[in-house]
Amino acid sequence: MPTYGAALIYKNQRIFSVGVVFFDLLLSESHNFSNTVTTYNVESGGIISDNIKNELESPTVSGLISNFSIRENIIDPEGVISQQTGLSDLTRIDRAQIAFEKIHAMWKLRTFVSVLTFYKLYTSVVITNISINNDADSGQGLVANFSFQEIKIVKLKTLDVSASVNLKDMKGSQNKQSALNLDLGKQVGVTR
Repeated sequence: MPTYGAALIYKNQRIFSVGVVFFDLLLSESHNFSNTVTTYNVESGGIISDNIKNELESPTVSGLISNFSIRENIIDPEGVISQQTGLSDLTRIDRAQIAFEKIHAMWKLRTFVSVLTFYKLYTSVVITNISINNDADSGQGLVANFSFQEIKIVKLKTLDVSASVNLKDMKGSQNKQSALNLDLGKQVGVTR
C-alpha cells in the first residue's frame, strides 16, 4: 500500500474525496485488480484453460480530516455551513464531527459514490466497509478507512416478437378437433 508524505500531498494541492467527504490528507490507497481463469479437467488428466475474466475492481482508501486544516474551503466548498451557522471562521467548526456524520449518512444510503484517489477516479463503486479510528495519534481529527466494490448495472432490453403458425389442411373436420380419442371421463347423456 503506498503511503504519501504530507509535503507531497499539500505541495500538489490535489483534492481527494469519497462522495461528499473531502480529505485533508490521503494517508494510503490501494487498487486491487484481479482476474479469474476458468479451467476444465479432461479425460486424459490434463487441464484446459480457455477464458480469463476481469473481476470487479475493489479499491481501499484511508484519509484524515482535521479540525485544523490548512485547506479551510474543503469541508465547506459552497459555503453552506457558513450560511447556516453565520460563522465565517470555519476553524470554530468541528470538521471531524461533520465528516463523521457525512460518512455515516453515505453508509446508510447504500448507493454509488465517487472516489477520487491519487491515481484514479472511481465513479461506479459502493462502500463495502468503513472503519473510523480515533486515538492519541489522530488528535483532533478523524482517520477513516474505506473499502469499495465496483458495481456494474445491466439494463434489461425487451423486444416485441410476433410469430405465426401455418398448419396444413385446416379445412378437414379431423384437423379442427384437438383430440378425437381422448378419455373424457364419465359422460352422461352423450353418445359417440
